[in-house]
Amino acid sequence: MVYKKKKGWKPWANTIAYYPLKENSNDLSWNWNNGTDTNITYSDWKAVFNSSGTSCILIDKTTLPTTFTLNMIAQITTLNWYQLAFRYSDSSGYDNCRCYLNWYGSIQLWMTNGNTQLTGISADTNEHLYSWVVESTQMKFYIDGVLKYTYVKNVWSYSWAKLSLWNRWYNTNEWLKWTMREVILESSYRTDAEILNLAKQFWFA
Repeated sequence: MVYKKKKGWKPWANTIAYYPLKENSNDLSWNWNNGTDTNITYSDWKAVFNSSGTSCILIDKTTLPTTFTLNMIAQITTLNWYQLAFRYSDSSGYDNCRCYLNWYGSIQLWMTNGNTQLTGISADTNEHLYSWVVESTQMKFYIDGVLKYTYVKNVWSYSWAKLSLWNRWYNTNEWLKWTMREVILESSYRTDAEILNLAKQFWFA
């Protein structure tokens, strides 16, 4: 499939944050969840993460819905080390859920602190649309609009947690080398068909 580079997605009523990442990490949903750039440049309508990246503290547990959908187009530029897509945790590092798009060459999901789920999916250096649908008892993971893994476990275990993209919100020292664009966070449960349709409508030629 061929990805479109310039056509953007339009926020709707259930949008929490929308980051086109064409020239900055501002939230264009007008919910003011802007990111802070560190070691990031912008080229070819994408954010280029050069080493350590940016942390977007989106919303805390008291107002984040118990169900949300996250989409992002990413291209990993190295399979060395590990690269964190998102982390939902408290300030002590206890996680409700997180996902590494690369953990030394594989993709890993976590739900509740210390419970790693090996997906059996290899990481690669191609550009993909990655999607997650998270609710109170499971996380569904998609690549290019296709469901790849469902992890069933209660995730709502910790108080005062915050959802952050690409980094730890309380210690922004993750090592990131990839490109990123069209990041969407919604307070909605997207079905398998909706995720696939979203991919076809906005990102595939």
